[in-house]
Amino acid sequence: MKKTLGFGLQALKNFLSGEKQPTDIYIMLTSRCNSRCIMCNEWKEKPFELPKKAWFSIIDDLVGFCGSFAKINFSGGEVLTMPSGLDIVQHCASKNFATGIVTNGFSINKAIARKLLTMGLFNINVSVDGLKPETHDFFRGFQGAGKRVFESIDILLNEKKKADSKTRIILKTIIARQNITEIIPLINWVKKKKLDGISFQPIAQTFGEDENVNWYKKSNLWPRKNELSKINKVLDEIVSLKKLGYQIYNPLSALQAFKAYFKNPSVVSRGECLVGSEDLTIFCNGEVILCGKFPVIGDLRIKDKDIKKIWYSKKADKVRKMIKNCRKKCLLTCYTKYSFLEKIKLFFQSSSPKLH
Repeated sequence: MKKTLGFGLQALKNFLSGEKQPTDIYIMLTSRCNSRCIMCNEWKEKPFELPKKAWFSIIDDLVGFCGSFAKINFSGGEVLTMPSGLDIVQHCASKNFATGIVTNGFSINKAIARKLLTMGLFNINVSVDGLKPETHDFFRGFQGAGKRVFESIDILLNEKKKADSKTRIILKTIIARQNITEIIPLINWVKKKKLDGISFQPIAQTFGEDENVNWYKKSNLWPRKNELSKINKVLDEIVSLKKLGYQIYNPLSALQAFKAYFKNPSVVSRGECLVGSEDLTIFCNGEVILCGKFPVIGDLRIKDKDIKKIWYSKKADKVRKMIKNCRKKCLLTCYTKYSFLEKIKLFFQSSSPKLH
């Protein structure tokens, strides 16, 4: 509750003032991964990560800059494959940030689950791309992935109950042609299991590939034209369930935009992007960006470079202007922005009993 209120106050401050600070911070802690996802090339790269001491220093700088009133989400690669990963996440949570982690769940056992659920995390996001284990196996690139992730979710739920933890356990699910018939059953399964919610990501260009506006024409994951009506029907059902109070974390505006995206992902149909004034991403090598589609704005490995200097730098301002004028189609959930009214609604939704 306190962390949600703190984030809400920072969002209000940004809304009312001209001088803004980041409210959504994404830290890609490591490039190492124990999955072989077909929609990502990160696992093919040579692992790289900054030492624990460097990450502690970066997090401490963020405290001085943001005053703890920010959401910080850790991802990779897979954070739990990094030897110092849990220590870094715990250090962040101890600073009272609304701290979250994205995991594929493959490394979770009782001991790790207990630690995650007792360090004061805001949320644990588990990637699940199908209700059938074999569907999840397909997306994650190896047999047994689905069985393992559902076992991990059960472990997390049991340990959450034992610890009386307030940490939210949320599913993160892509929408692609191979799992479209499992989306609505998965939402109902989330309700039945008494998980805290689900967030959807429409399939995008393979992570790590050079940008190509025609990527979807060759992608096996992209729906065929004769499947669009099926996709649209499912998207309408998702919107209806959200309106009924189901814990679907995408804003309505984003869910409603999914239809146009699947019809033609290269068509522009959105207004000004707010990412430049609210988001900050730090890569595992120390590079800093505002948006993945634009140049790096700083490097934390350089002496005397800190987050605040980078955020207010001339290079960052130049990129912000580029982002403001950007009209590229972008529905990545990390960059999908809530309106101020949607943030207020989310605050009350997060603070009230869930529909189970």
